[in-house]
Amino acid sequence: MAVGSFSIFSILFALLSGGANDLLDFVSSDAYWKAKGATVSVEQLAGELKTQAGADVSELIKTLGNGDYPQREEAARKIVAQGAAALPGLEKAADDPDAEISNRARNLIQQIRLNSKANGVRRLMAIRTLGEMKKAEALPILKPLLASKEMFVADYAARAIAQIEGKAPLGRGAAAGLLKADLSLLPADCGVVGQLSLASAKIASVDEAVKTVPPQPGEDRKAVLEQMNTQVITIVDQIGNVRIESVTFGVCDTIGPNDGYFAAIVRGKYDSAAVSAFIRNMGGMPVSTVAGATVLTPDQHMAFAFPGDDRALFVTGATPEKLPVKQILEAAAAVGTKEPAPHPVLAQKEFAPFIASLNDSARLWAVCKVSDSYRGAPVIQPFDTITLLGRQEKDKLSLRIAGAGKDAAAVKSAVDQVNQGVNEAKTGLAQVVQQMPMLKPMAEFVQSIDCAADGKNATMTGTFQGDTGNLLAFPLMLFSARAQAQPIQAPPAVIEPVKPEK
Repeated sequence: MAVGSFSIFSILFALLSGGANDLLDFVSSDAYWKAKGATVSVEQLAGELKTQAGADVSELIKTLGNGDYPQREEAARKIVAQGAAALPGLEKAADDPDAEISNRARNLIQQIRLNSKANGVRRLMAIRTLGEMKKAEALPILKPLLASKEMFVADYAARAIAQIEGKAPLGRGAAAGLLKADLSLLPADCGVVGQLSLASAKIASVDEAVKTVPPQPGEDRKAVLEQMNTQVITIVDQIGNVRIESVTFGVCDTIGPNDGYFAAIVRGKYDSAAVSAFIRNMGGMPVSTVAGATVLTPDQHMAFAFPGDDRALFVTGATPEKLPVKQILEAAAAVGTKEPAPHPVLAQKEFAPFIASLNDSARLWAVCKVSDSYRGAPVIQPFDTITLLGRQEKDKLSLRIAGAGKDAAAVKSAVDQVNQGVNEAKTGLAQVVQQMPMLKPMAEFVQSIDCAADGKNATMTGTFQGDTGNLLAFPLMLFSARAQAQPIQAPPAVIEPVKPEK
């Protein structure tokens, strides 16, 4: 029986449509504990969550500031050997007035946390599983975790408690102020800017997602799930959980064979050091440091950057010189300094009124100032500005695109071209869905589209069933339709040792 990548991406599609925005959402609790050889019970999970007593490494920490290099290295080795038990002492030492001790303590904290990623994931899965079990005796175990400073722990505990108490969980979206801060990092020469917010409060379920995915001919559904779970567990055991809360994007106002770029600022929570090491190990790609951030460049047209544990940057463009990596990272580094970073996008008259009109109900939006370069596309040529607004209404996303121009006849001609394309898509997708059932939501969205001209203005509306996450999943579906069944070979995690000092 076949285990196709199409099937795996189909399940990911269903999970995203259900509101999943954590990497751990893509693995079921049953599969996780089976892979770990554990028999689940409240008692067993409580044992997983017991805090390891801190080790007394105070004397070893003092030695980190010793003038003798071999002694410093031996102290560092012994501290790392203590694992997570050494973290309380190291966290205090991170603020030591001795710069040598504080710097080395921070490095050792990072190294120990990288070494213990699998244990951190195991704790999160224990918390999540207690919530899924919905047993009241788990509440005394979970409530103390609400005060945890460990990434994701307090949030997972709150959601688990809500499940047990039958309450609605809180959403995982980014705050409005953070979204605005990300928008301010985009360069002034953007012709298109926008944001996608993944603010769902739903708790994803692999089992429920599977039920919504029609099986493919010859598919072994059990094998598909096992492969997907194995792949995700292999990855998260090395990098920890990863959460995506929003995507802020911009497109250069000049696009051509030797011009232009697309930039995406991804906001969420993750261990930037672990993720950058994981990606670096996959392909031996060039690594550099820009404005204090690690930058990976797979080729001359693309760059990934990791400026912190709450942001990541992806940029692609025509040439290396056109990639605004340095500009964006320097703007990110300036956030929070005495001199605020400039807001080149928010100050532009073509963008500012629309952005100011947005409120919390906007899950997806974009605004385009039609540049001379963009006017090369006949459908766009008649317009001066184009806006996109998507609002989540329970289980559907209502989308509205509006364009404003100066010539009513040209606007009407553009609308006629759009309607012709939409009508062709309605017919074509109806046939494709018979072979690719997971494209049904997209086909239904196309069927709902209505495009009309009103003098110099035009509007196009449509309703997309499901959560905003579908919009991220759909490109995966197109990719996976052609992909071969290739298991993900996760590279071994490489922990960089503390650099020796001379």
